[in-house]
Amino acid sequence: NYPRPQLRRDQYTTLDGFWDYGFSINPTIDDYDGKILVPFPPESQKSGVERILLPGNYLHYRRTFHLIKHAHQRLLLHFEAVDAYCEVFLNGCFVGKHDGGYLPFSFDITNEIVEGENEIKVVVQDDTDYGNHARGKQRLHHGGMYYTPVSGIWQTVWYEWVDEQYVTDVFFKPDLQKQGVHIEVSTIGDLEDVEVIIHRPDSHDITTFTIPVCKRAFIALKDIQLWTPDQPYLYNVELIYGNDHVESYFGMRTFSRVEIKGQQYMALNGKPIFH
Repeated sequence: NYPRPQLRRDQYTTLDGFWDYGFSINPTIDDYDGKILVPFPPESQKSGVERILLPGNYLHYRRTFHLIKHAHQRLLLHFEAVDAYCEVFLNGCFVGKHDGGYLPFSFDITNEIVEGENEIKVVVQDDTDYGNHARGKQRLHHGGMYYTPVSGIWQTVWYEWVDEQYVTDVFFKPDLQKQGVHIEVSTIGDLEDVEVIIHRPDSHDITTFTIPVCKRAFIALKDIQLWTPDQPYLYNVELIYGNDHVESYFGMRTFSRVEIKGQQYMALNGKPIFH
């Protein structure tokens, strides 16, 4: 499946699979300990390692991949999650760092790649409950209500080619009162507008709009179909920005709080829903 379903392009390449790995007390390493199956963390059985990354130590990753350069396009390297702090190197060049184990992040590696074989290295630190970053219920000495720690790459690593001008993000906010949806599209490039095409999956209705980039726009919808757990209806969306073409989706639903006979309830689309 496409790793980022709400902003899909036609092609992508996953770097999941076997990487070299090594544990060290130093930020650099000469020899690796063996193979790890990405994106499973080293503490897990499926990774093939089953070893905890201790506070103050480093976990090193390395693999190579083959590329054919695309003229007039940029190459984006995506990490869906790495716990907790990491630095990324491509062909010996530092390309970026990230702090925080839960959020995806990306780097533009166009200037660092070469035709043919490329080498990527990732250096990770994770102090688990000895650090000051968000860690959920992880503890080095787990048990009871606390979980086994998770470190390193624990979600998909992948890359994709994009045009020089491309969509970077899209935000949807359903508005049941106004019978429509607010849309904001973020981009890189100097084009001022983006074309939005909305498809209804249960009919042949196609609605096309042109909206300004990086500004909230409202699009009215006819005969709205609500999203619920029993009927998870989704509107399909295409975004066209220059030569960049991406697909997305949204559901028409709102969350709120309602009071019934003096009791407060969570509500979906204005109606109480049991969690």
